[in-house]
Formats: sequence, C-alpha cells, structure tokens
Amino acid sequence: MAYAIATKVEKLTINNNNTQINIGNISLPGGDGGEGIVKIILYYLDIKSLRAFVQTSMIKQLSIACGGSKYLFNLYNEIIETYRINLISQMEERYKHEYPRGTPFIVGCEKGRLKDIKLAIKTGAVVDVNMKGRDSRGWDRGYTGLMLAVQNEHMDVVQYLLSLPSIDIAVVNNSGWNVLHYAAGYNKTNTDVLNLILNHPNCNLNIINAESKQRRNPLDMTIANHTHNRSGLWQLLYDHGGLSRSEMYDHR
Repeated sequence: MAYAIATKVEKLTINNNNTQINIGNISLPGGDGGEGIVKIILYYLDIKSLRAFVQTSMIKQLSIACGGSKYLFNLYNEIIETYRINLISQMEERYKHEYPRGTPFIVGCEKGRLKDIKLAIKTGAVVDVNMKGRDSRGWDRGYTGLMLAVQNEHMDVVQYLLSLPSIDIAVVNNSGWNVLHYAAGYNKTNTDVLNLILNHPNCNLNIINAESKQRRNPLDMTIANHTHNRSGLWQLLYDHGGLSRSEMYDHR
C-alpha cells in the first residue's frame, strides 16, 4: 500500500511494503518507522508548512502507513516539539538582531509585543514570568517584564501578565522599586495601568507603601512625574491607602 501526500515543498510517497520513502526524486529508507519519517519530513518543511502539517490529515495517513496509533502519537509529539523549538529559535534570533544587548522577554514587554510575550510563555521559552533581565539598551537594573510594560503603559501586556497565576507584583528592582513605583513615576497618559495593579488580588498596603532604597514609596514617586497625570496618580494611590512621607513616619 502506498500513500502519496503533497506538501508545500515536495511530493512525498511512502511505500509500506518495503518501508521506502521517496521525496521528489530522492529515495530514502524508512529507518525506525514514524520517528525516522518525521525527521525527513521536518527537514523539508518551514514554520508555515509545519503549522499546516499539524492541522491536516497527513499525520493520520502517515501513522497508518507506519503501523497505527503508536506512531501517530510519536509523530504528532515530534512535530509539535520541533515546531515549538523552531518558534523559540526564530524569536530569539530576531531579538538578537534587533536588540543584541537585551533579554528577549524583557525587551518584548518593554516594546509592548504581546504576541511575542504569549509565545515565549506558552512555548516554555520563559518559565519564570518574574525573571529579571536587560532592557533594549542593555541596562541591567533588575527589571522584570511587568515593570517595563507598566513603565511604558502597554495596557494589553500589563493585563495579560497580571492574569498569570504566578505573577508577583511585589518583586523589586535593584533600587527597591516595585511595579507601583514605575506606574506612579512614569505613567503619562492616564491612571488605567495603575488602577489595574491596585485592583490585583495580591495587591496590599505593604506593596502600596513599599519604600525603595532611597526611602521613596509609590506616592512619593508621583512628585517626580512632571506630567498632567501626576495628580490623578497621587489621588488613586491615596484612595487605596497610600501614605505620604509624613503619614508614614506617624505610623511608625
């Protein structure tokens, strides 16, 4: 029994009688069944073709030719793993070219690239969403992705990161700043990002009034925000229990 399967790149024929594989004019032995076949196929497929391959009946046809469900399982998993590795590799190469001194995930958050951020997390390229790294300039100041997404007011990225169960909004950078310090000190447009953080279930007064190494809490940071947004940020923090410097000393 033979199966002729068209791919984007070549025409593939599998002869089940002699485990011979023909790709175009190239004839190769079947090797170790499904595992050998898939390695040959993957060699000829680009990312787009891999995606189409996973979504078609080609997998089932190959598994029948190679012996059934066992090979279907092996074939599918090897395709998915190769696809995952290729996606990660392509993304890392792109960031290495654009921002050679930066950490891809951290830079992605800084630049508001939600698609890349989701890809990095879902493919396992990033295991710890609270990881620290270098920004696009190569500065290493203990940045997390959430900090830079907040600083640059990338609302969709902030929403996504805050929705992750493992996100930690209490993490601080090398200067002792948490994400509220960044929102209070840098947000220029509105108070939406700050409001998101303040309404996160893990946000509490310890985080709201956390002091940096310079002994500045988020409410203090609004003083350095020389934009029309300063008063709104200050009021929102105050309404959520933010204390001024004199009030903090009175509470000690």
